[in-house]
Amino acid sequence: MLSRMKKLEKTFAEEQLTDEPFMSRLESSPKQLVCVEMLKECNYKSFEELITLLRLDRDQRKNARPFSTRLKDTPLEEQREKLETMAFYLSRAEKAEREGLWKPSCEERLHLGHYFFSQKDLWLSFYFYQSCANNERGGRSKLATEARLRMAEIYLQQGDLEESRLQAEKSLKQAEEGGWLDSDGRPMKLWACTHLGRIYCLLADASLAAANYNTAKRLLDRGFKVVTDVKDKLAEAEVLFRQGLLLQRLGDHPAARQVFSRCMKNFNMMQDTEGQVKTYKATAKSLER
Repeated sequence: MLSRMKKLEKTFAEEQLTDEPFMSRLESSPKQLVCVEMLKECNYKSFEELITLLRLDRDQRKNARPFSTRLKDTPLEEQREKLETMAFYLSRAEKAEREGLWKPSCEERLHLGHYFFSQKDLWLSFYFYQSCANNERGGRSKLATEARLRMAEIYLQQGDLEESRLQAEKSLKQAEEGGWLDSDGRPMKLWACTHLGRIYCLLADASLAAANYNTAKRLLDRGFKVVTDVKDKLAEAEVLFRQGLLLQRLGDHPAARQVFSRCMKNFNMMQDTEGQVKTYKATAKSLER
């Protein structure tokens, strides 16, 4: 315990939280106020985690490319609301872990993931989702599965399709095993399958652009299977549309028109105007050929 306190004192000094003896008084900056309070409540693990995140924020800003939007962000250590939110939920998570309560610990980290996602701080959101998904005791729970699905969505936003696919596939497997419902009362499997269907379509788009038709077909077959399993008609229409495009590329226009016809039925059913328009255009192209 003594060695840990020495380590904390060193961290405290390195962060310049106070120029007086350790924890002798509260300073006025948001970082100082939050950190001292965490230590007063003996939340040492949370304190260390918060300091690590503040250092990561500084490093990212320091190493950001010129004109990066990251440089325009206010330093995390100056944003009081975010610091207090992290301190509050991290401290609750730490207390839950000390009592061996892993579900509440995951809940606190999932909450932080949601909070920073809404704030558009994706790196922080991803960090907390990952810490929930990879929790040693709760890693295959409903909460961890939701966190992994959120990670897949962030990977998708960042353009990392392969990693998004891997996370979504893991989530689907866990959702099937658990049979869980999401916060809206829908099967979590539906969420995972819809996301996977979208990923397979985007991967197939890249394969089509590169004329890798066998790969595109394999991806679309997998995509069609996952979305039809959960009866997602809109996602099914998106897969069918790309299957029609693949047939066009292969020169089989009669087959392409048949697929576009099935696709149009789904878009009509879902009243998706954008989908209807692009399917009309694709059908017309096959008729011209």
